[in-house]
Amino acid sequence: MKKFTSIITFMLIFSSLVRADAKWDTIAYFNQVVSDLKTFNGSLFVGGNITKVNGNTSYWSAYYNGSSWTRHTSMVGGSGIDQFAVFNNQLYTADALEHYMSMGVSVWNGSSWDDGGSTNRNHYFIYADGADYLYVIDSQGNIRRRTSTSGFTNFNSVINSNSIGCLIRYQDKMIFAGTFESINGVVAKNIIQWDGVSWTPLGTGVVGGIGCMEVYNNELYVCGMNLTSAGDVPVSMIAKWNGSSWSDVGGGVTSDCWNGIRDLKAINAGLLMVGDFSQVGGVNANNIALWDGTKWIDYGITHDDSFINCAEEYNNELYVGSFDFTKSHLFKLVSLTGATENNIKENVKLYPNPVVNSLNITIPESFKSATVTLLNLNGQELTSQQLLQNNVVIDMSGLSSGIYFVKVVSDTFIEVKKIIKK
Repeated sequence: MKKFTSIITFMLIFSSLVRADAKWDTIAYFNQVVSDLKTFNGSLFVGGNITKVNGNTSYWSAYYNGSSWTRHTSMVGGSGIDQFAVFNNQLYTADALEHYMSMGVSVWNGSSWDDGGSTNRNHYFIYADGADYLYVIDSQGNIRRRTSTSGFTNFNSVINSNSIGCLIRYQDKMIFAGTFESINGVVAKNIIQWDGVSWTPLGTGVVGGIGCMEVYNNELYVCGMNLTSAGDVPVSMIAKWNGSSWSDVGGGVTSDCWNGIRDLKAINAGLLMVGDFSQVGGVNANNIALWDGTKWIDYGITHDDSFINCAEEYNNELYVGSFDFTKSHLFKLVSLTGATENNIKENVKLYPNPVVNSLNITIPESFKSATVTLLNLNGQELTSQQLLQNNVVIDMSGLSSGIYFVKVVSDTFIEVKKIIKK
C-alpha cells in the first residue's frame, strides 16, 4: 500500500535528471528464484526458493541492512517462501516451509522461521489488512484470517473457492479477485468486494483473471495475464477502478508478456509495475515501468535473468528481485539518466534560490509544454499550473519560511528541485 512519508523519497528517485533511462546496481545473487522483498525491522528481507546468497548457505531467506547480509543458516524443511507480510509488528510468510507435520505460514523469531499458523497445505498468498486482520490463501484456495489476539479461522463462504488469487483493502472494503463467475451466489466476474456484511460486484467486472492488485491515488489497479477488458473498456493486462467505473491505464502492456505482470507497488514516485514485458503504453521498458498517473515512464533494466519478479522500497531507495531458476539477483536503482542524443543535462532552472517573493522557472524552448507543481516538505500540492511558454513565475510571498519543492513534468522528463523560502 502507498505510504507517502515524505518528499525525500521522491527526490531520491527523481534526482536532478530523470529522463527515462534507469541505471541499476547489482546488490546480490541467489541460486534460485527471488519471490518477494519486504522492509522489516530496519532491514530488507529477501525470500524465495533460495538456499544460497552470494554463494553462501542461506535457507529460504536473508536480510540486508544496506551494506551487509545476514544469512538464515538454520535448516527449515520445505521448498521456499512465496510472500511476506508485516502484521502486529511481526514478519509473516506464505510459504511451503515445514513445521512439525504442518506447513504454509511462518513467522520470524529474530533468527529463524517458526510455525505462524500452518496447516497441511502450502500457501501462496498473504495480506495484512492494517491492524485488523492477517489473511492467507492456501494451495487449494481456502482463505483464513486471524487477529492480533486470536489464531486463524476460516473466512466466510469463500472457503474452498480455489479461484481466489489475491485480495486487498480498498475504500474500506475487502476486494477479492482471481478467476470466478460468482461468490456466495452473487454474480461477479473475476472481482468482488466485501463490506463486512454483503458481497457486491465492481461494475460488470473484468474479462480475464486477476493475479495482483494495488491501490494508488485512491484508485484500484488490477493486473492479469489475459486481462482484455474491464467493464466495457478494452484493456491490455492492466486496468483501474475509481470506485464507480473502470478505465484503461495508458494503453497497458503492448508487448509479449509470457509470464505476466508479477508485482505492482505504490511508491512515492508513482505506481511501479514489474514483470515479463518489454513495452507498456508504447514505451520501451524492459521488465520495469512507472505509471505517474498520466503516462508510463521507462525504468527498464538490463539483465540476463528470466524477468523481474518483485519490488520494494527500502531506506528511500528502490530494489527489485528477479526470477531465474539458476541465478537470480537483487538490484538497486542508482539513477535515472538521459541517454538520448537530444537530452539536456539540466532541464529546469529556478531563480532566485533562496526566494523571498517571486520564483522564476524556465525550461528549454523545445520543452515548453509542461506542468509545474509546488509542493511542501510533506509532499502536499500547494499549486499547479500549465507552462505554455518556456517560463513561469510562482508567487511565494504568502508562504512560510522553509523548504519547498518544484516538480516539472513534460512529455520527455520529470524533474524535482528544492527551493528555500526566506
